[in-house]
Parts: sequence; C-alpha cells; structure tokens
Amino acid sequence: MKYALFSLLLLSAFLSGCKQNKSPELTLSPPVFPTVSESAQEQAQDGKESTEEPPLPTLVSETAPVTSPSATPVPVNTDTTTFTYLVNREYTLSEDFVPEGLMTPDILFPFSDTSIDKAKMVPAAAEALAELFDAAFEEEKLVLYGVSAYRSYSRQYTIYATNLARYGTKQTNQYSAAPGASEHQTGLSIDISCRSEGFALEDTFADTPEGIWVAQNAHRFGFIIRYPKDKEAITGYSYEPWHLRYVGTVLAAMLYETGLTLDEYYGASCTLTKEYLDTTPFIDTTAERYLSIYRQYH
Repeated sequence: MKYALFSLLLLSAFLSGCKQNKSPELTLSPPVFPTVSESAQEQAQDGKESTEEPPLPTLVSETAPVTSPSATPVPVNTDTTTFTYLVNREYTLSEDFVPEGLMTPDILFPFSDTSIDKAKMVPAAAEALAELFDAAFEEEKLVLYGVSAYRSYSRQYTIYATNLARYGTKQTNQYSAAPGASEHQTGLSIDISCRSEGFALEDTFADTPEGIWVAQNAHRFGFIIRYPKDKEAITGYSYEPWHLRYVGTVLAAMLYETGLTLDEYYGASCTLTKEYLDTTPFIDTTAERYLSIYRQYH
C-alpha cells in the first residue's frame, strides 16, 4: 500500500511537470498562397483605384467598457525600429516619418494597382500577413482581402479632414485618427475585409466566417485586433474588427490571452473624455488646407 501511494505521487508530479513545461510556441507550416480562380482575381481587380478611403461606418450605440485583467504596465515603447511601439492620440509620429522597406504583401486586394502606398507594409508585417491569409484558406477555405495598409502623414490629413467635412467631429473621432496619430503610418497595420462584405469596413465583418477566424487566429501570426469591442473608453476609438496591427507573435499571444489592448499593456489608455472627443477636431479647421476640402462638401 505504501509503495502504491508513492507511485501515485510520482505519477502526479510527472504529469504536473509536463503541463508546466509545455512550450507556448506554435509550429507553423511553410506558407502556401491559396489558389484562387482567375475569375475571382479578375473580379477583385475590376475597379480602378480610388483616391478616397471607404466611407466611415455608421455610429453604433454606446456600450460600457468592460473591466480589463489586472496587469502591471511596462514602460511605453516609442522606438520605431521595433514592432511593438505605441501610436495613439498622445504618442504620435512626426510628419516626416516613413517606415523603411515598405513592400506589397503577397495577398489579394480589391483594386488592381498594388504598387500604391495603401497596398504596402513593412517587410515583417507583410510576410506575416501573407501567412495569415494563407492559413485562413488552407484551414477553412476562407479568402481575405487587404483594403488599406500604409498611409503617409499627408494622406492621413486628407482622410481625416475629408471625414470631418463630411461626417462631423463626433463620427470622425470615433473611427478616424488625426495625422500623426494613425497606426497606418507605421506600416504595421492594415484594414482587411472579404467579398461577402463587399470589401467594406463594417462591424458586420466580425460576424462573417472570415472575421470570426481572424479574431481567433490573428495572434498566431503576430497580429492583434487593435480596437476591440467594449474597449472604446480605453482606446478612444470604436470597435474595428477589420483593423489589424502587427506586434510580433510573443506580444500578440499575450494580449490575446489576457484581453489587454496595446494601450493597457503600456498603461497609456485614452485620457480624453467622450465629450471632448465628440466636440473637438484634431486639426486646425480655420486653415486653408482644411477649408479647401470643406468647400467640396458644403
């Protein structure tokens, strides 16, 4: 009886050690780009490239932020030579910042000219995105499309100003970043969609098979959904299930498991009130550059 009990204790200790030593690393198969029919590729490239971004999503009802898991924030990273640096309304990029080595990922786009800026990303993010898209097709036969990746400071100004002129301050600040505050300028972010959504950027993407798979698997390839649901008061932006940010597999896995946003990870949640965001534009609306855009819509 004494020996049997001792054997059981040894077995229990062995099993416990196996669980603790299990490696969190994932072994990924070499990427194979999905074979999409020529007709599907042609349909994706039918329209000419537009100089305008897709219209802003409609405003959604207000939701209370959920309580985030407790964590000790790490020092804010602003080193643009890394993949994990923070960009938001308080930690911004300079007007002349352009990420190095921008390239077009080997993925589908709903426009024909893939040499334009919004089809480009920094190499590590571009390669990881291609792997993510490949896996979606290989595992579930899901076809994803890139919609908008890199934007320069000047391009972001035009987008923000146009949205401000068309939709007003409240809606613009929920979905659109001011120049210098946009993650798209990093070259590490991209908006994605699918054919069933008409390649639009809408909350309904989250309910599609493509959106569900991305939400559950993006972290495997180093991406996070940068502006999650019920985190509006923390990120300062409405839910964007289509907006991915590359941070590398280690940090992406940690944020996915804990439910933290990148802002919470750095202890840099939005400090601006809803009232301020609803009423305050982030560019000078008396400047001629803005007024010239405003006149086009009024």
